[in-house]
Amino acid sequence: MEDILVTVVAAMYNVEKFAAECIDSILAQTHKKLEVFLIDDGSTDGTPKICDDYAEKDSRITVIHKKNGGLTSVRKYGFDHGSGKYIYFADGDDKLFPETISKLLESCEKNDAEISVCGYCILSDSISEVRIIGNDKVIEKSDFAEKIILPTVCYKNDNTFLPCYCWNRLFRKNCLTDDCFISERVCRREDAYMNLTVLDNVSRISIVNEPLYYYRVNPASLTLKYLDNKLTKDIYFLNFIKVYLENRNLFDEYRFNALVIYTVRDNIDNYCKPGNYKFYKGGIKVLNGIELFENAVMKFDKYISKKTLLLTCYLYKNKLYYALYLYRRSILKKRGFT
Repeated sequence: MEDILVTVVAAMYNVEKFAAECIDSILAQTHKKLEVFLIDDGSTDGTPKICDDYAEKDSRITVIHKKNGGLTSVRKYGFDHGSGKYIYFADGDDKLFPETISKLLESCEKNDAEISVCGYCILSDSISEVRIIGNDKVIEKSDFAEKIILPTVCYKNDNTFLPCYCWNRLFRKNCLTDDCFISERVCRREDAYMNLTVLDNVSRISIVNEPLYYYRVNPASLTLKYLDNKLTKDIYFLNFIKVYLENRNLFDEYRFNALVIYTVRDNIDNYCKPGNYKFYKGGIKVLNGIELFENAVMKFDKYISKKTLLLTCYLYKNKLYYALYLYRRSILKKRGFT
């Protein structure tokens, strides 16, 4: 196992405050046979120099400076050029535990699994752990629908749930294909897209039910800002999910409509973020014209039980738009989004 080469692809975009900590955590892996791609995705701060300085110190590192193309373009470059049996994707403002690669690799090899998945820690004002729900050590293909696919669409008190990111997974490289990668400039939730699409090429997934990755809540993250074209990208993902489920005879009305309602809520919040009521009202007008959204919201209490979401849908359904604006703005402020 020590002789198995693992490709680590780190997306480095304007992360000069955290880049050294991330790179140090990769180089400190107890599994030493790594090739490391530090991919500078058009950074405009000190990130490129930090990457170059590290490459001079460790021969395992290759630095790529490229025009900004987004996170998926970084991962795709690593996939196209990596030569490891396994591939691991990290974000440049996060960091790994020393045993991350070794434990994920051991789990894959021991269980003859194409993918291994771990929990993670959230780095914010305090550190909190997120573990995988369930007691499975291995999930077989026959259980993918119940334990992976449907909970990924929308969690519904399931006995198993795997947090659906790419950075908490080690992939056997040959199970990934070009079709698994979609740009976040086209589709929201590109991690979920990849993790669902790759299942066609996977027979078994192994679980390491402990936190092995530090995910940092970065105040500069795009998720904390107003996102242009978010609605278009969300609709693309919803259409993908609908076709994906229908093609596998797995369509679940409850889960899909719950996902639609969460999407409506997220877009309402997106229009609220600038703090401009006139702008928000324009966004609401756009949402009102989407039949998929209207059909789900009209029966919202059938698909959801969360109190804050129930009130959000009630206000939206009854066209109490100013009250809805004030309510969602108050929630955003509590979460530090504005």
